[in-house]
Amino acid sequence: MVRTKLDIGVIGECMLELRQDAGGSYQMSYGGDAFNTAVYAHRAGLSVGFLTATGDDYYSDWLLARWQDEGMDCRDARRLADSAPALYVIRNDDEGERYFHYWRDASPFRQWLVGMDAEALQSTLVGYEVIYLTGIGLALLPSEDRERLLAALERYRAAGGQVAFDPNYRPILWRDAAIARQWIDRGYSVSTLAMPSLEDEVALGADSIDRVIDHALGLGVEELVVKDGASGCTVARSAGRRNYPIAQPVRPVDTTAAGDSFNAAYLACWIAGETEAQAVAAAQKLSAQVVCVRGAISPVEEIQ
Repeated sequence: MVRTKLDIGVIGECMLELRQDAGGSYQMSYGGDAFNTAVYAHRAGLSVGFLTATGDDYYSDWLLARWQDEGMDCRDARRLADSAPALYVIRNDDEGERYFHYWRDASPFRQWLVGMDAEALQSTLVGYEVIYLTGIGLALLPSEDRERLLAALERYRAAGGQVAFDPNYRPILWRDAAIARQWIDRGYSVSTLAMPSLEDEVALGADSIDRVIDHALGLGVEELVVKDGASGCTVARSAGRRNYPIAQPVRPVDTTAAGDSFNAAYLACWIAGETEAQAVAAAQKLSAQVVCVRGAISPVEEIQ
């Protein structure tokens, strides 16, 4: 039986989240960079599948139920025996900037591709019109699985699939910046759309936004959206580039998922065939709303 294709398949990890409230107590939720994008993409109207792995304990069951509550199609979420979810804690300062503390060495996602052969992986990918992944997802996979995934995405794109990528560089997950640069460049090379932040690219050695653009387009990216915080973003293709300032600055209370939600809204417009300006406006609006609410996944009623 041939299954119906979904709009987008999101590859990545979802962890248990402990976040500090205004009174100093901690509340349990869930999140992860790619998963955050998946949730906001579904809320924007896309059919979304979550390609991941989780465990078989009570908290894994709890997470799976939450994913389904968020509208995720979980047919490609693998369950691993004798495994439990990773965990992170968020602490925010007075400016809304967040500080993360992780317990993810035994994350089930690190074993996502274990036992999955090339044919099964390719069959999974072609169930989606677009595949989305991040540099964090790449960093968590063992190098041999990372290479297998990128080779599969290269074949997927060559066959007409669309790949979207956010490098989302986190130094703590890589042995050194040079290795991260190599793998992130491999991610660029298989991607149709890429959405890096200028801050991450500077940390990886770029000295200007023009250098970031020329580098990514030179690796085969067709459309590049460079996020630059309060300075807005720049959208570039081989035909040209345009900067979009932030229309209405806000004072954030929690910057968690700012980029993830931006990516989701942009992707929803991109997949729907809307204009570049419409995509940027939707992305900036959603990101501005999300940073005014604590936690990675904002309650639906607080995001209009």
